Amino acid sequence: MRDVNTLKHIDFTKAALLVIDMQNDFVHPDGANGRWIRQRWEQDGDKLGEFNKAVEKMVSSTRELVAICRANRVPVIWIRVVLADATDCKFWGAEGYFLCREGHWGSEWYDGFGPRADEIEVLKTRHSAFHKTRLQQVLQELGRETLLLAGTATHGCVEGTARDAMANDYWVVVAGEACGQLDMEAHQQALVRINRLFGYVLDVPTISRALTNAAQQDTSRKG
Repeated sequence: MRDVNTLKHIDFTKAALLVIDMQNDFVHPDGANGRWIRQRWEQDGDKLGEFNKAVEKMVSSTRELVAICRANRVPVIWIRVVLADATDCKFWGAEGYFLCREGHWGSEWYDGFGPRADEIEVLKTRHSAFHKTRLQQVLQELGRETLLLAGTATHGCVEGTARDAMANDYWVVVAGEACGQLDMEAHQQALVRINRLFGYVLDVPTISRALTNAAQQDTSRKG
């Protein structure tokens, strides 16, 4: 992970946090992905235990990052995938990948996650939060240049969003321990790719210091 002191070119006073797909089907043990794990790993309790610990870490770290951003008045934007027959892509349909169905429990926010009354939710139908959504307009209206990413899955929707964010000239900062997925090897590989090609991977304490310092500097300038 990078040292924030090497990232002086990034303006954290213009940051926004994207919380990606922290929904029942992806995070809850009885969600579609949880059922998938039990079906395939029912003979391998060690791997299942490791995954449960990884999910717990992702959940707690993401909650912490949301609280940090709110305390520093950093906009929190909630990204949620909602799918129906009309919006399924051909590949997902062919593979029988039917998650987060419109109007169903699996598509809803997991255990207290989700926007407050003063926060924005952006719905999507593909990996990237930029694909055919209003996210770009929201970020422009908020005057944001730096995107903090957290959520699931690291090699899917987080990486897909990071790629498009970089292509649209945003600074990308991924909170490494506030991301996760079923395949932890793929998770680590995705963080390496992001850190080399699309942005920067930092831990939550480092992001917290960067946001606190930026808020203090912004207050001094305005003071």
